[in-house]
Amino acid sequence: MALRVQRRPCQLKRSANSHERQPDSSEVADRLEILDASIGAAGSYGVLAFADWISVDGVSVGGSRLSGMRLSAPEISVTDSSAIAQSGDGLYVGDGAISVSGNDFSGNGGYGMVCSAVTLTACATND
Repeated sequence: MALRVQRRPCQLKRSANSHERQPDSSEVADRLEILDASIGAAGSYGVLAFADWISVDGVSVGGSRLSGMRLSAPEISVTDSSAIAQSGDGLYVGDGAISVSGNDFSGNGGYGMVCSAVTLTACATND
C-alpha cells in the first residue's frame, strides 16, 4: 500500500459521529494519493479522505461497515479500484469533479456509486 500526502498531513480527529463531520482546514491535505492498497473489514469506512485533490488507483476495499470509499475534494480520480461487499455504498463522493474508470463497485448493501453535488467528468468501464 502506498499513501502519499503532500504538505499537510490528513488526519481526522475521532469523535462519536466522526463519519458525519467535515474536517476543518488544518486537517485537510493539499494532495492525497492512495495507491495499490487492500483494505478489509473496516469498522466504518475503508477509505475516508478529504483533500484539495485525491487520486485513488489500484485500491481494493471489502467488508466495511459504512461506505467502502468516502471522498471529498474539488478534483477526484478513481481508477482500477474496487469496493465490494460493503454494508453501505461502494463509493460515496460528496462534492467536486470526479473521473471514474475501470472500477468495480458491486455487491454492496447500498448503491455501487453515489455522487452528490458532483460533476462527473469521465465515467467508463465500471461494473
